[in-house]
Amino acid sequence: MTASQLAKTLGLSEPTVVRFAQSLGYSGYTGFIRDLKEIIHSELTATDRFKLSVGAGRKRLQGPQEVISKEIENLKHLLESFPTIEFSKVVKEIQTAQNIFIIGLRGSTHLAQYFAYFLRKVKRPVRILTSGSNTDFDELMDVNSHTLVISIAFPRYPKMTVDLTQYARQRRAKIVAITDTILSPIAKLSDISLLVPIGLITIFDSYSAPLCLINVLVTEVGRRNTIRTKQLLDEFEQLAKEKSIFHSD
Repeated sequence: MTASQLAKTLGLSEPTVVRFAQSLGYSGYTGFIRDLKEIIHSELTATDRFKLSVGAGRKRLQGPQEVISKEIENLKHLLESFPTIEFSKVVKEIQTAQNIFIIGLRGSTHLAQYFAYFLRKVKRPVRILTSGSNTDFDELMDVNSHTLVISIAFPRYPKMTVDLTQYARQRRAKIVAITDTILSPIAKLSDISLLVPIGLITIFDSYSAPLCLINVLVTEVGRRNTIRTKQLLDEFEQLAKEKSIFHSD
C-alpha cells in the first residue's frame, strides 16, 4: 500500500501515516515500507506466499504479463541502485584470488552453477558447492587467506549456506555475499556484499536480477584481463572441437 492507501484504509490522514514512519526514525513512509517488506519477506514460508498469491487473485489473478512486468521492475531497480563501488571491489577480488569457491544451495543452486560455469571461461580455478551435504565442509578445508568464497543466498536463507560461509570465514577466506539485504545472515559474515533486489512476485522468488548481476560480473572480469580471457576461451574451444561437445551438422 502507498501512504495514501493505508491512510484511507485506516480512516486516517496521509500526513498521520507519514509522521508515524518518521516517529520510528525514517525520513518518510518509503523507507519504512521498504524495511518492512524485507523483514516480512525473509520470514514468509512457501505456504504463506501461496496464500498471499491466492488472496491477491480475489479481484483478478496475476497473469503472465503482470509477472513479467514485475520482473522488469526488479531489473530496473538493480539498474537504478547498482552497487558500483562494491561491484568494482568484487571484480578486483575475483581477478586476484588464487582459488575461488562459489556456494549456492536450494533456490540459489542454479545461480551458483551458472556463475561457476561461465566464470571458468575467464578465470580458473573455480570450484562450486551446491550439494548441501556435510562433505562440502571437507572441500572448504583447502581455503585460506588467498581464497575467495562467493556465497549466494536469498530468503529464506538455507542454514547450510550460512554454516559453510561461517566456516570459510573462520579459515580466513575473503567472503563475498550475493544476497538481498544487509539483514541477510551471509551479508553479516561477508567482507563485501552485493545487494540485489528479488521481490515477492509469485509463490517463489524472482532471480532475474541476481542472474543479470552475475552475467555482468563475469563479463567485467573478462574485460579486465583480455589476454588471459582469450587464452582460456581458446583452450575451451579447442577442447570443444576435440571432444565434439556441441552439435554440428
